[in-house]
Amino acid sequence: MHEKEKDWLEKSLKSMPPGVTLLGRVFCSIVKVFLPLVHIPPTRVDLVLGDEGLSLEEYGIQGKVIHTPGHSSGSVSVVLETGDVFVGDLAMNKFPLRLRPGLPIFAEDWPALKESWQLLFDDVAKTVYPAHGEPFSVGIIRKALQ
Repeated sequence: MHEKEKDWLEKSLKSMPPGVTLLGRVFCSIVKVFLPLVHIPPTRVDLVLGDEGLSLEEYGIQGKVIHTPGHSSGSVSVVLETGDVFVGDLAMNKFPLRLRPGLPIFAEDWPALKESWQLLFDDVAKTVYPAHGEPFSVGIIRKALQ
């Protein structure tokens, strides 16, 4: 977990990035009502990442974990040499969040989100695996950011 979000898990904090679309703002308002009812037990983070990322070579995986802020300040993505990128909430593709693959409806820092995608493009991303929904071509994100 990135150092900027370590306390969230270790201190059982809850955060909700603001909505950046109409649906995101509505969904965010609804979630905030129920967020106090959600309990996440505090859990110690055993591997804390900084902005430098982490090579996965020692785990037998041809890839790396990189810091990709935007959705949240501590968002990270897993980038494999195959071009597969596991981006968490940097993209979405599932009802009720999105009807089609695309950018997230929640983000703390939109300019940072765009920079994170540029970093993933530079790493020859091909297939996007979002936290919510099915994988899709990175071309959809390229087009959405134009």
